[in-house]
Amino acid sequence: MAKIDSNLLIDQEWTGTFFPPDRQDLSFAGRLKYSPTNGLRLEFARPMDMTDRSLEWSYLLGHTSSGEPLTLVGKFSTEGNGINIKHGMSYWTSTGYPFNYAVFGHHFDDAVAFDSFEFDITGSQEFFAPDGMKSQIPFSKTDIVTAHCSAGEIKVIHSAKFDFVGNDLKVHFHSDDVEAIDELQMAYLEVRARHPDFQPYLKRSLDYLFRFVPQSDLAIQHAYGIVSSVADLFAMLSFEPAKLSRFSATARDEDGRPHPMTVFPWKIDDKATIERSQAKRKYHDLPLNHGDVDLGLLLANWLDQGDRYLAISSMLQSKVSVISEHEIHGNIVLAATQLEGIAMQAGVTKKKDKYEYGLKNHASDKLRKHLARLFNCADDDIGEHVSDLRNDIAHVGRPKKLLQKIGRRQQLLISIALQAVVIGYALEEIGTAPRIRDKYQDVLTRSN
Repeated sequence: MAKIDSNLLIDQEWTGTFFPPDRQDLSFAGRLKYSPTNGLRLEFARPMDMTDRSLEWSYLLGHTSSGEPLTLVGKFSTEGNGINIKHGMSYWTSTGYPFNYAVFGHHFDDAVAFDSFEFDITGSQEFFAPDGMKSQIPFSKTDIVTAHCSAGEIKVIHSAKFDFVGNDLKVHFHSDDVEAIDELQMAYLEVRARHPDFQPYLKRSLDYLFRFVPQSDLAIQHAYGIVSSVADLFAMLSFEPAKLSRFSATARDEDGRPHPMTVFPWKIDDKATIERSQAKRKYHDLPLNHGDVDLGLLLANWLDQGDRYLAISSMLQSKVSVISEHEIHGNIVLAATQLEGIAMQAGVTKKKDKYEYGLKNHASDKLRKHLARLFNCADDDIGEHVSDLRNDIAHVGRPKKLLQKIGRRQQLLISIALQAVVIGYALEEIGTAPRIRDKYQDVLTRSN
């Protein structure tokens, strides 16, 4: 049986046979297509049977041509299908019938809930450790990070691949000191003789994996929303798109053995954003990495209040490599509006302080100096210049105070700096210390 490639960031397709639950007599052939930019769709032609014309199902079952069972969840009926009549035969047809998600590995109904979910996020590996140092990190069965929230528990665990060592260490170790290697070999064989059940393995690779364990068994779509929120936090921490690259649901059999099943959800992303999320990152160049933050604390707080920052996380998750002037202006207006919200949250009522408050209380010294240089103004006048620039963009027909004086490159840097202030505030709210917030903002200032 061919193994299903669990990568959510590439186009894939599977041919197979599909049928409604308990109706294998209605089986039909089809091609299931998955694309991160076009969703999950089924292409098929099934003989028209007038007896099932008015029937509707909430999911389909099936098998791929390689024998893998799958469950395809989403409303399925004859409505929305085309009709094709050829050579005296009539067919219900579709070149792209949409579904909510597909789960490979088992047949079940659409109401089934699962006891755990595992997932990976682009860019997260380098957040935890430099790629070149992973060979020096010992594999651990203990959770690397644990976060408790109202929905359940998020863990970061090790995932590794191992090779069988065997009896001959010389296969794996080399030294010009032959005598020392021989002593090591003899000592190894003595240890194995004293511990007949001992079987060591050689770590070939090490990765970090996320596991979500809900308080009670959870349906896939609800779980997907929660793990997507974790990806949004990583977008904030890296100031780059962070996409779910793998997602699986785990069920247990009658003997309690876990069975992870690959899930392909309906998702639509921009190709350029996906490519940017997969760009190589370096641990020491990130705005923040695992050594800077208490990730368990941030995750716990984020999952319980991340909805407050949907606008900024959505903006980050939509970043592309080439940004238009329209997007720059939109980001400036969005950040300015959020600065107003920060002031309102703090009870600031003076109109002149609605931008100044966030800049004075949630921006590093270097970031404020950076903005002052970009605006060519004094530190105390940054808030007023933000207001003028925001109004120049948002109000049509008014004389422009700043917009015509500031070049596109400066506008881009201003938008990044203002976003960094808003994100700095959000990071503080979920448990980041001010000095760590400053590092985050200073890295963005230095790199721009």
